[in-house]
Amino acid sequence: MLLCGIAVLVTMPAAAQNGASWVDDRGRLMTFQFAGGSGAAPIPKDQSAEAMASLFKDICLLPSHGTDSMKTAGDALGLTYDEIVVPAGKNPPVSLNIWRGDGVVVSETSGFASARNPQCNAAFHVNTLPERQDVLDAFEKVIGYGPTNSADAFKKNGKPNKRYSPEWAIANDAGQTGTVMVFVMKGNKYTPGNRVQLSISYPLEKKKI
Repeated sequence: MLLCGIAVLVTMPAAAQNGASWVDDRGRLMTFQFAGGSGAAPIPKDQSAEAMASLFKDICLLPSHGTDSMKTAGDALGLTYDEIVVPAGKNPPVSLNIWRGDGVVVSETSGFASARNPQCNAAFHVNTLPERQDVLDAFEKVIGYGPTNSADAFKKNGKPNKRYSPEWAIANDAGQTGTVMVFVMKGNKYTPGNRVQLSISYPLEKKKI
């Protein structure tokens, strides 16, 4: 199932969890504040759309499924790792995995709270926002094919679909197919600072009866 790629921000502290943000099962970005996070987003750093797409591919798409392989990728990229353990009431605690670098935060989880879907996100904090189309083109070049929902770009009457947002369906080595979404967001009162985020989110596994 493809997720909605429209960036809808939940009104929560934007600097929460080391500048990381998460995607819910409807494709909306969220930030959370709870014990364990530094609360400080990284200092913005401008970089090319190609560099953003490449880093996202290297740590969120290429490594074998699992945190250990992502740690290896993060080390190769010069990122600093931090694990945040979140109490989950009656359920076992949940680990949130955070990698930080100059102007970038990578966040990964098997699912928690409102962000229940397994996911990996690369949030780039920048001074100058690149054009959204440039980011989309850069990712398409890195992955090697165009959006898998391109048929939704136009309505049945041939007119452009104003609500269309390109998405890519990508299968990992564990047999899961996730959806990649691209967000280009100008800073506002809820999320200070400009941000580009690339996210891959996997559907929830159905519970066995």
